[in-house]
Amino acid sequence: MIYTYSRFKEASIVYFVEKIQAQGERQRKIPLLKRFWDEFPLDSYVRVELIENSSVYFVDFVLKQGSLQRKIPVPQKFWKEFSVGAMVKVSLVKRGDER
Repeated sequence: MIYTYSRFKEASIVYFVEKIQAQGERQRKIPLLKRFWDEFPLDSYVRVELIENSSVYFVDFVLKQGSLQRKIPVPQKFWKEFSVGAMVKVSLVKRGDER
């Protein structure tokens, strides 16, 4: 399947658009492509909102997934609103420490 990824800057707001993926039966995640690692370093707080309804959102942080991947987890309590395959907008709230 082909996905389209976008990176935009609107009034110094950095965000990208992505689909929610299932990681096994018990986890949901939003993958963070390597080309976005500079704008979204580890431990950065991000706001994840639905494309079709921007009033539905949650705030979480960027995690390391192994040595070559990064992800934003979707908490289980939000699975009803943020289903697998839903398009979301991920925007930067606060940059993490770059160590």
